[in-house]
Amino acid sequence: MNPLALLGLGLVLGIRHATDPDHVVAVAAISARTRRLLPATMLGAVWGLGHSLTLFVVGGLILAVTHPVAFLCLLAAFVALLAWLLPK
Repeated sequence: MNPLALLGLGLVLGIRHATDPDHVVAVAAISARTRRLLPATMLGAVWGLGHSLTLFVVGGLILAVTHPVAFLCLLAAFVALLAWLLPK
C-alpha cells in the first residue's frame, strides 16, 4: 500500500479517535481546572503529547523488531536532531 495513503488513513483515524466523546470530555474536564486560555491550552497539549509519545514508543518497538536497520537510522537522526537543538 502507498505510504502516503497509510499516513492519511492514520491521520483520519487519529482525528476520529481524538473527537470521540470520551476524549472530548476528558480534555474538557482537564482544561476546566482553569479559566485562563493559556494554562488550559498547555494542559490539553501535554495530554495530547502523552498520547503521541505512546504511539511513538509502540511504533518504535514494532519498527525495531521488524526493521532493525531502519530503526537504528531513525535513532541516529533523532540524536542528531537533539544535538542540533541543544544550546551551544
